[in-house]
Amino acid sequence: MFTSDKNTKRKFSNLLFYTVSSIFFAIFGFIYEQFSHEVYSDFMMFACFIPLIFGIVPFVIAFSSEKIHLPRPMITQLYGSGIITLTIGSVMKGVLDIYGTTNGKIIVYPVAGGLMVVISLIMAVIGRVEK
Repeated sequence: MFTSDKNTKRKFSNLLFYTVSSIFFAIFGFIYEQFSHEVYSDFMMFACFIPLIFGIVPFVIAFSSEKIHLPRPMITQLYGSGIITLTIGSVMKGVLDIYGTTNGKIIVYPVAGGLMVVISLIMAVIGRVEK
């Protein structure tokens, strides 16, 4: 199997993962808010846009170009973990908003997710520079 075949397969699997994630969180948010007694949260409604914007868009661009090669799988997995952490944090913030309470520990999600995304992007840039 050629390297480009593996790269294309990885691009497609990442694209599929983010598409399924985005659809899942859109459906989850819709169903959750149907039972929220007309209390809505922007964090819950727009949680599906995190994997859409930061997952689907970059991988569609990468998938459409043969010249773009993904970094090592560890880096793309760290990036994906960060995106999903940000998405779950948004859902949890939405749940708390709908419930009508707050929790100071919710800050862990954006901090951890943001760190994972930033570290993965730094690792990808360093990997490109070394080549």
